[in-house]
Amino acid sequence: MQARLTPQTAHEAMTTGRRYGGTEALAAAIVDHAVDEESVRTTAVDLARSMTGKAGPTVGTIKVRMYERVLELLRSPDDHRG
Repeated sequence: MQARLTPQTAHEAMTTGRRYGGTEALAAAIVDHAVDEESVRTTAVDLARSMTGKAGPTVGTIKVRMYERVLELLRSPDDHRG
C-alpha cells in the first residue's frame, strides 16, 4: 500500500480500516477510475483493450523499477513483518 498511496492515505486506510467509495477512492488516488456499478465491466474491458498493445517486456520493466523495494521485500526469505 505504501508504495502506491500517499503517506496520509496509507496511514488512514491501514490504521482505521476506512472503506472508500468510488469517488472517495478516486479523490484519494487509490484508484485510477470510478464509474457507476453498471459501467464497471464495460469500462474494465475498454481499459484492458486499450493496453493490449502496450503489454510486454517494457511495461514489465517499468513496473519492476517502480516497485523495486516492494519486490525485494516480497522475494526476501527473511520475515519482515516485525
